[in-house]
Amino acid sequence: MNQPLKAGLVGCGSLSQRGVLPHLSLPDAREKVQLVAVVDAVPERAQQSAERYNVPAYFTAIDEMLAKVDLDIVLIITPIPFHFPNAMAAIAAGKHVYVQKAMTTTLAEADQLLAARDKAGIKLAAAPGFELFPTTSQMRQLIDAGA
Repeated sequence: MNQPLKAGLVGCGSLSQRGVLPHLSLPDAREKVQLVAVVDAVPERAQQSAERYNVPAYFTAIDEMLAKVDLDIVLIITPIPFHFPNAMAAIAAGKHVYVQKAMTTTLAEADQLLAARDKAGIKLAAAPGFELFPTTSQMRQLIDAGA
């Protein structure tokens, strides 16, 4: 069996509390992903999340986590405006990145992330469910039609 990916999660808010952290604590998920650090701007929330989900390290800044913890992948589960800087920091550190929700707030930011990904030779994935939203399909149709 392959070793589980060592993951750091950035953002311990409601989405992480209701979905991501409980899921990553399940035995079948732990076979594939080992959560080794969490980051949250609110120190108490970072600490409480680490304690509740048996995560060995917690931080209040992504740069500190990237400097101190051996990771394979960074999971960005923050509010959307923070996706770009957090993903860029992880890519600059040579880590694979998964971004929840929309990847960025602008096309220019998305293009910068893709260029950084290509330069670093890492994988970058955005929440695949976003592609399935009817609104996303409608936006794609408008763009393809030249709107």
